[in-house]
Amino acid sequence: MNNLTIAALITFFIIAPLGSQAKDCKIILSTTNIDLAWTNASQDLIQTIQIQQDKKPKKKCQSYFLTFSSGNSTNFDRYMVDSYNNKLPYNIYKNSGQRTILKDFSTGSNHHEFLHGNLANLAVDNKNFYLSLPFLGRPNEFPVRPRGIYSDTIVVSFYTPDNKIISSKPMTIRTVIPPTLYISLVDSGSPFNIHDTHQTLDYGELSKGQTKNFDIRVLSNAGYSLFFSSLNNGVLKHLSRPAHINYSLKVDNQITNLSTSASSPRLVTRRNGVTPSMGNLHQVMVTIGDVENKYSGEYTDYITMTIMALE
Repeated sequence: MNNLTIAALITFFIIAPLGSQAKDCKIILSTTNIDLAWTNASQDLIQTIQIQQDKKPKKKCQSYFLTFSSGNSTNFDRYMVDSYNNKLPYNIYKNSGQRTILKDFSTGSNHHEFLHGNLANLAVDNKNFYLSLPFLGRPNEFPVRPRGIYSDTIVVSFYTPDNKIISSKPMTIRTVIPPTLYISLVDSGSPFNIHDTHQTLDYGELSKGQTKNFDIRVLSNAGYSLFFSSLNNGVLKHLSRPAHINYSLKVDNQITNLSTSASSPRLVTRRNGVTPSMGNLHQVMVTIGDVENKYSGEYTDYITMTIMALE
């Protein structure tokens, strides 16, 4: 009887666990938090992300691309926010000139909107991108943004060419907007003008009841107090004789007593919050008092106006 030999062939399939490619691609992705010095001017700043390897990577890991999440935004119109949810727009670009916004896969972005590199012959690869904080006003207008700390956190991810993610790191972008106040002294009815900080009220030949007006416009991103200080404590003094003429001063139709204000500036008004884009309006009216039996000649006073941040 012939012996029947039965052989069994067993084939083993080894399924690589998730993340095995990540072990093959030994890279260190380094991001740096970005602190921007606040300015009203546009900013277009170059930034760098570093990719480092501890040994020559396998071929499948040499080419790579980096993606950037949308942060606070859902559509890559990125913005920083403060603790009150005030928004400060900015964005991240592949190149200077704000041509290509850097994105991730969440909106079906294509590879043109990622940063690309190759580690074949490099121990360290530095990839540049551009951060743009645009000027937020119109020409000759000073934008008012609430003071505070604004931030956004972007996740940067390292991918192999076959869309396998190897590493992700967060990157926080932050700027601090300090209290910013501007004061403008303009003719009645005129708009805010950052260059107009002086007013001269010339009454000519004085007579009782003469009145002149001008406007104060305050542009601020925080609450403020407005103080007046009179060199002569609220009177017009003769230039060469021991004589004076009284006058009354109203701010926003309220009498302001300037006696002793040379040494202790007088609080005139206090406002909270952010001003409109052309500033808060404060109307000033100065009326001449009795001029009977006064020496002829020139009478003057000098008033200094000061604003201080409340918050």
